[in-house]
Amino acid sequence: MEVEMAELIEHSIPFNFEMAIGEVESSDGGKNYYLSGVATDNLPDKQNQRFSKMFIKNMVDSAVGMTCFYEHKRDLDHSIGYCKEANILEDALHVNIQLEDPDNNDLVKKIIAKNNNGVKIGLSVSGVVTKSSYDTAKMDKGDDIEENVDDDPGIQV
Repeated sequence: MEVEMAELIEHSIPFNFEMAIGEVESSDGGKNYYLSGVATDNLPDKQNQRFSKMFIKNMVDSAVGMTCFYEHKRDLDHSIGYCKEANILEDALHVNIQLEDPDNNDLVKKIIAKNNNGVKIGLSVSGVVTKSSYDTAKMDKGDDIEENVDDDPGIQV
């Protein structure tokens, strides 16, 4: 068990939470809440997997308007909002998610309350992997990674 933990720690990369919840007055005098920050980047995640730069680039257009779900449960009871804006900054996909009205969605109310109590909120991108590969350049040469110029993003989101 100790060997497995050592391998996991050796490959892990610390994740910096950059999500923030803000509120904006809506045109009808109410409040809209937004969850803003990094949805994904091209660094390895906790499972030592990563998205290609091409996938992240292709994700910008498809992310806008996409429904966002709580804990990967893809049904209407777990929807929390939709992606209103997406763009790339420093090889990372930044999103601005308009949250559903917390008076009508208990999950959103809970997320806002936890954020207000200092709980760090993060995002996770999920989908069906249709293509994958090993980054053999990284395994063999350390940090000298060759760019993969493949146009197929290899995932359905």
